[in-house]
Order: sequence, then structure tokens, then C-alpha cells
Amino acid sequence: MEPPCRDHLDRKETPRELEAEIARFVALHNTELYHEVLGKITPDDVYCGRWERILSHREELKRRTLARRRHHNQGMPGRKGARPDRTPALTPKA
Repeated sequence: MEPPCRDHLDRKETPRELEAEIARFVALHNTELYHEVLGKITPDDVYCGRWERILSHREELKRRTLARRRHHNQGMPGRKGARPDRTPALTPKA
């Protein structure tokens, strides 16, 4: 049995089989594969107007995650006096 990654290399015996395979690929491409140029959103999400909601949800998750990490790291040993609202300055090597 061929590995699944080689399914696309199978020969199609009839035009109908080829059309079905092309339709399957287009559906996969537009509904399941994230596109970097679209902000890692599917073309279907953009077309249906869901992209703004998806991006704002991702931003909110990122904001909460960073706040949780900041809170967690404030209690870590060696962090006394660290200011969580500022990134420590990097000292250049002499």
C-alpha cells in the first residue's frame, strides 16, 4: 500500500475521477489549509467574513497568555524588584 502522501500521484482513469480529485483538492485548499499570506486564515474564512473575528480572538488569547506568563514569572526566584511593565534593558558587552 502506498503512503497517504502519494495519493495525489495516482493516475485517474476517467475525466470524472480527475474532476472529483481536483474538486477535493480545491475544497481542501480553500477550507482547511491556512494561508500565510492571509494571516494564517483559510480563504473560506476570508470570503465568508470570519477573518476579523478570528484575528481578534487570536489577539485576545495572546494578550491573556502573556499576562498569565508575566504573572507567573513575577513569582519566580531571582525576580525580586523586576518591573513587569518594562522589558529589562540589555547591557552591551564591552
